[in-house]
Amino acid sequence: HVKESGQVSYSVRMETDSRQPDARALIQQFVVTARSTPTGVSLTGQVPWRDFRGRLWVEFDVNVPHNYELDINTSAGNIQAEDIEGRVSFVTGGGNVSAGRVGGPSAAGARLETAGGHINVQDVNGELRAVTAGGHITANSVQGEATMRTGGGHVRVGTIAGAARLDTGGGNISVQRAMAEVSAITGGGQVDIGEAAGPIRARTGGGVIRVLRVTGPTDLNTGGGSIFFTQVQGAVRAS
Repeated sequence: HVKESGQVSYSVRMETDSRQPDARALIQQFVVTARSTPTGVSLTGQVPWRDFRGRLWVEFDVNVPHNYELDINTSAGNIQAEDIEGRVSFVTGGGNVSAGRVGGPSAAGARLETAGGHINVQDVNGELRAVTAGGHITANSVQGEATMRTGGGHVRVGTIAGAARLDTGGGNISVQRAMAEVSAITGGGQVDIGEAAGPIRARTGGGVIRVLRVTGPTDLNTGGGSIFFTQVQGAVRAS
């Protein structure tokens, strides 16, 4: 998708196992389509079979202006993007997702999802939704609400300006600074919250909970670990 007029260039690299029968024909049957749309440019690559069992590696290298919006979806593979001044949606059926700075002067936001890889984003100007079936999730700063959920990896984030919902099946959760309410739930990992200006709700199946500085009400529960406080200026419920 495009906000303003600009040029899009791309290259596609395909590789296959030369020992595979009909290797050359396999590459030739991968179809790449590029076309202009009312909202920008659409790039599509696909094989002609629904049940594909061959060995084929495909890499798209796409260059766009900074003020583009990106909507990328792949059945399997990594998605990597540099800085972009627009909203992004990256979805992969099994690979890592990484991005630099997302969003410009006006809030944009990011949707990053993978069925089984790590998610890493530097800075998001707007809302962040990051979901993975089992990898780690890392973000430097989010200037909006944040939903970060993983089936078992760690969740690490620097600064969150909006409400934060952080959930992992068993990894650790770490937040350096939260300017609004925080909900942090892990099946058994450790929860570390540095500074929070809003209420905190933290749950762990058995890990340690540490809170350095909080000014809102705090509700903490662990199935078997310790709970540590440094500076608390609100009501506390710890169990």
